[in-house]
Amino acid sequence: MIIDSIANSSLYNGVHPLFNEAFEWLKTTDLKTIENGKYPIKGDDLIAAVFEHEGKTTDEAVIETHTKFIDIQYVISGEELMGYTLFTNQKHTGEKPESDCLFYKEEMSYVKVTEGMFAVFFPQDMHQPTVLSKPGNNKKVVIKVKI
Repeated sequence: MIIDSIANSSLYNGVHPLFNEAFEWLKTTDLKTIENGKYPIKGDDLIAAVFEHEGKTTDEAVIETHTKFIDIQYVISGEELMGYTLFTNQKHTGEKPESDCLFYKEEMSYVKVTEGMFAVFFPQDMHQPTVLSKPGNNKKVVIKVKI
């Protein structure tokens, strides 16, 4: 897992060959006015999904891992808590193969991610995004980076 400000994104370009392109898209796209939806950045290898949410409780938000994609979750406006724990062969409680998601019930540690910050979740990172940090609407983009 990586958590940082978009201002420091160039520090992570060497982590994956598509990270530079993903971070450039985040920095050059007018994210304040972009509409909700999916945006292919580079075919099926790099896809952005923009959406707004009011946030969920820790009981409502899903805990997930992915096997085919890395998530770069960027907060456009508002703030949310993102839960994290290391995946160590826990048994999943459900799955959604078409979305590359396996679901779990686990204890999480939380970090506040605010406007202009991003979190990167790799396959070994069990994560629980969209947890409400404070009342109000949040807008974010999740970039799926093919492994």
